[in-house]
Parts: sequence; structure tokens; C-alpha cells
Amino acid sequence: PPQPSPTPHHPAQPSFHTRRSSDLQVIYLEVSPEILVNRLLERGRQDDNEVTVHRRLDVYQEQTVPMIEFYRDIDSLQVVNGNSDVETIAQSLRAILTA
Repeated sequence: PPQPSPTPHHPAQPSFHTRRSSDLQVIYLEVSPEILVNRLLERGRQDDNEVTVHRRLDVYQEQTVPMIEFYRDIDSLQVVNGNSDVETIAQSLRAILTA
């Protein structure tokens, strides 16, 4: 039997992914860069420092943002405000998943 397609992580992969699942929906937790940096630095992980976090955000901009735009363009993107508190985000996610 066919195996489920892997989650695409690179802009070259979505066409393969969407050929296999026309009803695909992607949830994107949209968080401002300032809040994201603060949250990552507050985790307390040894490798979370300003330089590393900003490097991760650069990779995100290069590799993930094009994927987000791809799914937005094919009307498969559900956006959740990730700047909110955990309970508000959870409620938004539940609403999407139970719709």
C-alpha cells in the first residue's frame, strides 16, 4: 500500500504532498518575531542564545515562509494567532480541528 507522504520541509516538496491529499489543511501558528525570540530565550535551553535563535529565524525565513505562502495560495492554510496565551491558542486549534 502507498505510504503517507512526508511532511514537506522545503519549497520543492509541496507539489508532491498536495498531489496525494487534495483536502490537506495546514495550521500555522503566527507569532511575532519579538515574542518568538523571547519565548525561545526563556525556555532555558543551553543552546538558546541570541545568536542561535536569530540563526534559526533566518533559516525559518528561507525555508518555511515559502511553504506557508504556498499553502496560503492553494487555500490550505489555517492561521492561528500564536501571540496569545496558551489557552486562547488551544481554543483556536480546537475550533479548527473540530470544524
